[in-house]
Amino acid sequence: MKPNANVLVTLKPSFFNTKVNSTSGLVTKQYGLDESLNLNSSSSFRYDPFDTGLKSTQQFNIDWSDFSQHIFYGSAQVKTNEAFKTIINKFPFDGTQKDFESFEDSLTGYQKYIFDNFPYNFGYFFSEGDGYITVKDASGTNELDISTLKTGISQLNPTSSTNFAIENWLWFPSQSNDNSIIVQKQSGSHGISEWISSSNAPTVLCGFTINSGAFSISVSSSIDKGVWNHVCCNWDRSDGIDQLNLFIGGNLIASSSRIKLSDLNINNADLTIFSGSSFRVNNSTFLPTAVVSGAIDELRIWHKNLSVSDIVSKNKRNIFQTPEMKLYFKFNEPEGTTKNIILDHSSNNLFGLFTTRSFNTGSIGSTPLVYEQSVCNPILFSNIDSVRSLRENLLETATSFDQENPSLISNLIPPHYFQEGKVEDGLSTEVGDIEQTITGSLPKTVELGSTQTLNSLLYSTADFFDEIQIFIKEFGNLIHVDYDETNVISDYFLNFLAKRYGIELPDLFSNANLTQFVYGDNIDDVNSSTSNNSLQKIQNQI
Repeated sequence: MKPNANVLVTLKPSFFNTKVNSTSGLVTKQYGLDESLNLNSSSSFRYDPFDTGLKSTQQFNIDWSDFSQHIFYGSAQVKTNEAFKTIINKFPFDGTQKDFESFEDSLTGYQKYIFDNFPYNFGYFFSEGDGYITVKDASGTNELDISTLKTGISQLNPTSSTNFAIENWLWFPSQSNDNSIIVQKQSGSHGISEWISSSNAPTVLCGFTINSGAFSISVSSSIDKGVWNHVCCNWDRSDGIDQLNLFIGGNLIASSSRIKLSDLNINNADLTIFSGSSFRVNNSTFLPTAVVSGAIDELRIWHKNLSVSDIVSKNKRNIFQTPEMKLYFKFNEPEGTTKNIILDHSSNNLFGLFTTRSFNTGSIGSTPLVYEQSVCNPILFSNIDSVRSLRENLLETATSFDQENPSLISNLIPPHYFQEGKVEDGLSTEVGDIEQTITGSLPKTVELGSTQTLNSLLYSTADFFDEIQIFIKEFGNLIHVDYDETNVISDYFLNFLAKRYGIELPDLFSNANLTQFVYGDNIDDVNSSTSNNSLQKIQNQI
């Protein structure tokens, strides 16, 4: 199929209606160049209706915490370490929704079990007047080890009269503050600045200014201290408009005068957050006198204008990268990372480096993103205590299981082969470090411990046979239905079982749309809400 062909994809919001030619209860959407979902992958099962076959061990209701249910010939220790490596290295923190779906669908059932229980973190960047961030506007420059885009090309400057938008959540303490820079990219008399002016009042003036040589435009509005404020500014460079529009909480509050500015000469300038330099605002000079004391969350920079709908529907939840997104900081890095890094969740690899960062956030409270999802924010730093604790607890059980497993594939090989391999590969033990050791503390850098070639071959072979054995074993549950959630019939066989007894299962959510049914989004008619359970899971439980 040609990648650009217009394809009519028909999706069911029903578990049980498998009449593919029926239009009743179906969600139909025209997908041509829409690549946001993993719809066209033959290895994905999340959008499959019933009776289309099984593709993954994720589709079975197995108690994955019990190794005896899914490991027959392989090493539970190696499978556990391999799962951590896969999650930390392959989770697409800077990917599209399609990338995320593809990653999840590629996991084995056991890997998905670990991923579902993986530690996560919701946070924001908090400075007590001494912490700021510097971003090299050159793809891949700050962290080559975790960068997939290493071109060194500037990404943030809106050249060729491109529209520009910047949005973030801001919190400032209820106390006096000085002139400060929130976000700035500036070189000489050219620059983009988000700022706050000094104030002793319960509010503070927050503004945006674009400087291009001798000309500038600016817009500002007061925001409350002591609470989170969502601030967004569009630089609309459309013919006949050429102005800044300031939105607070999704409402258009102020607009600048209309002045057509030439492109900015700022390609080589760093982006700074909570620190910056002086610049002109109208006919005066804005002189920052202090590093910000406050917090910032969900910094997004776009090369497009954001509509009110764009802002309101997405400002309380995480989103996935799109081509127009040029930088995206979630600030969800946990305390204790081995590098002072801020991950860029756009595809441009503009990672930030901070000087210092406070995690003493009791006075602020929780993040303003009330619909932030744990599955989108796993902790990808293997040295963090919560990640190490999960792995160590699993390995403790895995070690005991391997010691008692008579079917372990290595038991089939005469011992002298392992002894010879140990000497040839220069290992301290016959197994090596692969059962207990992983290295690399940053995302995409984890490696397993070493082992001899024979073991590698045996582990790969055992993985294959374990997967086959799971499929064979699960066919024994084809007619087993119970109130238990594990060791019962797969959800994908419910229609088969119902037909066996002459039962036609009803469409409980025939009017649901795709995101409501598969993801649980917007079930309560709130644009940005997300339920813990999708309609798909609810219907399946019923």
